[in-house]
Amino acid sequence: MADVCELHGPFTLRLKVQVDHEDLVAEFCRRYMIHELRLRDDAWWYDHREGGGVTLLRRLPAYLGAMFILSNISRYEPEFLDDATFQLTDLGYFIRSFLDNAERFFPQLILELLQGTPVYFE
Repeated sequence: MADVCELHGPFTLRLKVQVDHEDLVAEFCRRYMIHELRLRDDAWWYDHREGGGVTLLRRLPAYLGAMFILSNISRYEPEFLDDATFQLTDLGYFIRSFLDNAERFFPQLILELLQGTPVYFE
């Protein structure tokens, strides 16, 4: 991103080259950035920081990996989830939030992979 953008404020990137057409900006965002998974009136795009030797997974493999790990825990070591499912804990909130989001976004990301374009559900 440093080759094509410059930091403008703490959370805003600005293209180094002046672009006159809106379609060129949209194409840039599709190529380099992560789009919002919820349908909104205004387009939202995200970038992620990398550093410290940490490799970030794309969203689809991250959801798949997390669901696989959670399925193995729930099948082979269900006692680890007792506190999370029966009491109000941070882990319970995290698992419920993750499952709610995965239920909606995982099929959406699969369809996006198959169609090659963002898919939104209302």
